[in-house]
Amino acid sequence: MTTREIDMEVVVAKIISLLLITTFSVLAGLSPLRLMKNVPKVLNQHKETVEYVLCGLRCFSGGLFLATCFLHLVPDTIAKVEAVMRNLGSRSTFAVAELLIMAGFYAVVFVEQIIQLLYVRALTYEDSEEKTNQCDKNNLNNSEDHFNINSNHLSDTFDGVSLNSLPLPNHTDHVLEDMDKIEVIPETVDYEIESTPLQELEVKKVVSELSKGDVTNGGHYRSIIYLMALAFHGIFEGMTLGLQSVENHVWSLCFAISVHRCVLAFKLGMDLCSTNEKQGTSFLCVGTFTLISAVGIVIGTVISSGAMLYDDVSVPDAILQSLATGTIIYIIFFDILFKDLEGQGDLKRISCSFVGFTLMAIIFAITQS
Repeated sequence: MTTREIDMEVVVAKIISLLLITTFSVLAGLSPLRLMKNVPKVLNQHKETVEYVLCGLRCFSGGLFLATCFLHLVPDTIAKVEAVMRNLGSRSTFAVAELLIMAGFYAVVFVEQIIQLLYVRALTYEDSEEKTNQCDKNNLNNSEDHFNINSNHLSDTFDGVSLNSLPLPNHTDHVLEDMDKIEVIPETVDYEIESTPLQELEVKKVVSELSKGDVTNGGHYRSIIYLMALAFHGIFEGMTLGLQSVENHVWSLCFAISVHRCVLAFKLGMDLCSTNEKQGTSFLCVGTFTLISAVGIVIGTVISSGAMLYDDVSVPDAILQSLATGTIIYIIFFDILFKDLEGQGDLKRISCSFVGFTLMAIIFAITQS
């Protein structure tokens, strides 16, 4: 079998994986909407059970990613970086691969914090602008009401006496004095943004901002922030699969990513049901969510095929593989395990994670033997 035939088999495996991940994610995201339409009472009565099962599946997917990361991605990344260093004629023993992996990890951390900071500032600016406009409007209404009352009082006649014969008080001074007494007390609004990982940042917020037809800068600004967060996180997750050069590794990552994305998609569908979003908005939310990971797979596949990675490891592939591995490490510890381990029922969640790790370890042992 020639190298070109092996390359085509890997590309076909990536295309099939792309279709499977997209299909399963769409079905998982739309299934709560269908259940809520057909059997709403059953879904509402067993909502806690569904949340409990989803938490277990998230921990299970965390175990899958944990095994995928340390039993495959990290060793493969180290091998690719070492090959690049040899081709460049370097004899350094410095841990370049580990450095690039941690660079990917911290890149996600810093991007998450920056995006949350930008979002808080956008909300603060918009809220202060609304409060200023409302305050000016209230002051204007109060001034007009006061002036109208005094004008009506002056327009009355007493025993046929003309207004011109009466001394007119300077009501404008009273109005100005009353306006001077109005104090605008700035409210301190504390926007408490939960430490929600970028992977969990709700796609429905992006769609809600865009579907409102908000032509203000604030609405578009927040939409851009959400899209940046979702794209940065989801694309690297999909790129991890697209950069693989062995067919067995593609299928293993396809399984791990499918479980993780399906759990997140189902949770997104549950959130859409609880907020009673329109059907079109719900479809757009789920479609946006599934499209992000698919874009990452396509980008990784194009890069790996264009650089002909199967004959000679290229520098872009090694760097992107390292950054993607760092992103997976972040997803494991901050997005899944850290969020789901709450101190109550942790033994069950850890057991689910251990089962996922063991299953993926067995799969790697069989496929690589």
